[in-house]
Amino acid sequence: MDLLLVPPDATLPRQRARYVGTEQWDGGAFFTFARRQGRMRTIPARLRQYTTPTSASTSDVDLRAEDEFTEPVWQTPQAEQEAFLQTWLFFGLLAEFFGLNEDGRGERHVDADTAQTEIAALYKDYVQDATDESGTTSKYLTGAPMVLAKDAPLRIVARLRLAGPNIEQRVQHLHRCLAFSCSLLHGAIHTAFDPALKTSIAALGELLSTGFATACALQRIPSAGVSFGFAWADRYLEPHSTLEQHMLARGWCISDVEKIRSTHQGLGTRHYLSHMRTRGPARDHSSCSKDGCVAFQIDASTYRPSHAQSECACRLQFVDAAAVLHVLQETAVYPVLQIQIHPGADGESAAATVVEPYAEGVPYVAISHVWAHGMGNPTANALPACQIAKLAKLVSQLQTATSSANEAVPGDASGPNYRVWIDTLLCPIQPDGKKLALQHIPNVYRNATHVLVLDASLMQYSADDLLPEEILLRIFSSSAWMRRLWTLQEGALAQSLYFQFADRAVALADALAKLYAKGLADVRYMRIWQDMSTEHVHLRGWFRSIDDQESSATLSLANLQRALHFRTVSDPADEPLCIATLLSLDQTYVMAASHVQDRMTRVWALVAEKLGGAVPARVLFSSDETLDIPGWRWAPRSLLGASHAANGHVMDVHHRIMRFRDWQSDGPASDNTASTSGTGTPTPWGLRVQMGGYLLKSIPLLPYLPLHPWERVAGSREDFIYVKHVASGRWLRLMDVYRMEMVRTWSAEERRLYDVKADNRLCRLIDNGRQALLCDVRLPEGHAHPTLMVQLEHGWDQQSGTRADKEKYGTRRTLRARRERMVILEWASLAHAVVADGLEGLALQVANSDATAQFLDAMANATNWDQGRRALEPVQDVMKTVVAAKWTSDPAFVDAVRDTRGPNMESVLWAEIPMRFSHRIVCEDVSASQVWLID
Repeated sequence: MDLLLVPPDATLPRQRARYVGTEQWDGGAFFTFARRQGRMRTIPARLRQYTTPTSASTSDVDLRAEDEFTEPVWQTPQAEQEAFLQTWLFFGLLAEFFGLNEDGRGERHVDADTAQTEIAALYKDYVQDATDESGTTSKYLTGAPMVLAKDAPLRIVARLRLAGPNIEQRVQHLHRCLAFSCSLLHGAIHTAFDPALKTSIAALGELLSTGFATACALQRIPSAGVSFGFAWADRYLEPHSTLEQHMLARGWCISDVEKIRSTHQGLGTRHYLSHMRTRGPARDHSSCSKDGCVAFQIDASTYRPSHAQSECACRLQFVDAAAVLHVLQETAVYPVLQIQIHPGADGESAAATVVEPYAEGVPYVAISHVWAHGMGNPTANALPACQIAKLAKLVSQLQTATSSANEAVPGDASGPNYRVWIDTLLCPIQPDGKKLALQHIPNVYRNATHVLVLDASLMQYSADDLLPEEILLRIFSSSAWMRRLWTLQEGALAQSLYFQFADRAVALADALAKLYAKGLADVRYMRIWQDMSTEHVHLRGWFRSIDDQESSATLSLANLQRALHFRTVSDPADEPLCIATLLSLDQTYVMAASHVQDRMTRVWALVAEKLGGAVPARVLFSSDETLDIPGWRWAPRSLLGASHAANGHVMDVHHRIMRFRDWQSDGPASDNTASTSGTGTPTPWGLRVQMGGYLLKSIPLLPYLPLHPWERVAGSREDFIYVKHVASGRWLRLMDVYRMEMVRTWSAEERRLYDVKADNRLCRLIDNGRQALLCDVRLPEGHAHPTLMVQLEHGWDQQSGTRADKEKYGTRRTLRARRERMVILEWASLAHAVVADGLEGLALQVANSDATAQFLDAMANATNWDQGRRALEPVQDVMKTVVAAKWTSDPAFVDAVRDTRGPNMESVLWAEIPMRFSHRIVCEDVSASQVWLID
């Protein structure tokens, strides 16, 4: 499909979308097409707000009666749905933007005859014949008239201006057309829908969105503040898809693919990358996770620096380590290298290095590189002589390329040659010297005339052979440099940042400017430019706004999480140092702690200080590992996604970012609604927050029964727990976040083994009588919400509401608690409530039965399980009997079971009695004004 770009040496042939229409677009009002076609059953209820006509129009005379949304159950035949949606969302959307359709009031921007003529022309222009490999000729869609014809965008703008004084309303209407089309495309089609057809519709939607927004901006058309950033790329390049497997087979890391999904919102960007060829040294990605690539981790015990050429065998060249240490110890600055090239005895150039202290005004280039590519050395301040000579050559070439009338010319007496700084040669190996050098790192990159990035994967290509978009995509989306932690601050601090390719160094700003110019001529490039520009801002924007206002610091935390998520580091203790630099914290104070957790504790303390003594309270709502230091067990241990991969992929980058965003609840507060404060204050006892929640309590079915009277009667499977809300009498459902997320990736056997090992973890926690839930917003109807389960300290007596020790456990107004785990809480649907009421009633019948009493007696007197097993079968028989009776007498209960569990449950539903209702679990409101100390 030519609506999407592909690289010159694409790894896949260009996808073509079949034309499958059975009738032409009718030119009626865009939103009411489904009504005119009698297909309202294909429109979800949440989208029907768009499809209601503002008034009767000539094409809406035969409006059909409203139909329920039945597509998920009785799916439209694939061919019918494809033809219907292609007609509506491709040709109907085109016609809408060209001003050819009726509006909702039956009026037109152009007369009906002209509209019909131009609609017919759309089919002539956008449908073409093509012959496949077998010689069969078929009709396919083409985007050539939109992307090649210079007048298409002008026609759209000209028709837009026909709205006259209502132009803002017309812009808003077109925005709604795009929003509806995007939502319908991604949320209401079944899995059998032809992927090429879906992609063609999404590609057109993105082209119209991007082009229209660009035109409005350039021609100063009022846009009423609406944003045209729609998720057209949703579900493109899905996990485990054929396209993902294609990329992995061609050398992409799984975390590269996940990063593309998470950070590049443009369909055009993702499509281009999915077809882009990788090149460079082969790496083993078998141990990588979707959150981080570990293929570039180094083992200091086995690491050896590489030569500039594989066949080279030159000696190591050492710098004067004593001179390096002297500069660090005896001056207030850092050392730089003067590299002098001399002809060698064998005809090869040789480089002599001289260590000198940095002097203000003397230009130098700071090198930013990936150690795994061979230019590091963990044992000595030395590199192969060929590497030093190559380094000198690259720096000299950069100086020549960047010289201008007001800059010194290399070799000219009026200006010195660029000095060089590279960590391998100028950071001492000894810990004390290294610590001194690390303190200067921010100034090293901040003061450098240029920062030059050396990445082996980029240096495989000649910049002159690459298009601007490919240069940027290779830098931001496939380079190892973008995946390492230290390189983030090195790029962020740079005044001038260059990336070395095989033939020359490239400045990001130059490549972005060239791509923007291409985008003005062809809007397909503009969407890629938008994604690359966003990446550029996230890399280079750190020190241009972060210190402007304290109130922007929480946004900086969110940006920090986004920037760090997909990066990795060989030494975990380096992460706090990099965070300190990026957030302009006291790096010396952080470095003074030797252990990584102590360093992170200091980072969070400094973050709170920077934010006026507080941090976003939503930091509590995280499934990531936290620090294991008293008072700080609420704080994330790491912001690197790969650091948490061993615990399963529970939180993706978006969830991690959201914990640092300000959260405001909707609607007025009630007893247990939103937090009245969006921040929390670190204290020696934990994070002090103010928010509502619930106290949980387990109650036996009958006063004389244990909480679990039917042990081993049924298996263990804690997919959710029913909880009765005391104040309202309504049912809630409680689910473990870890299990809920991981079950999507588990096999049936893996799920069974987890459930056996977990042994009803949530229930057992609640049974101890000291569990509570923290909820930072009013629990929304119809939506599940992340909630934190905590264990109240022993000083809290749930019955009396008193504390045994005020100093240790807080005042009567304060609850002190320990984090347990993240859970999901939601109001039970009507069907779930009917099932819960029914199962609870059945459980009471079984609890009152003689079989239960006999089973408990047998278990009390048994010396082993085999003796108690004989009393088990009568209990199961009673459970089966009461379920059978309920099944025949309560059709509403049967319908609710089918709605929530599916069909064929009659014979197995009895097992849910001991699983769901061996006892009752209830919750009571905690006021939104409640103060907590969470550790």
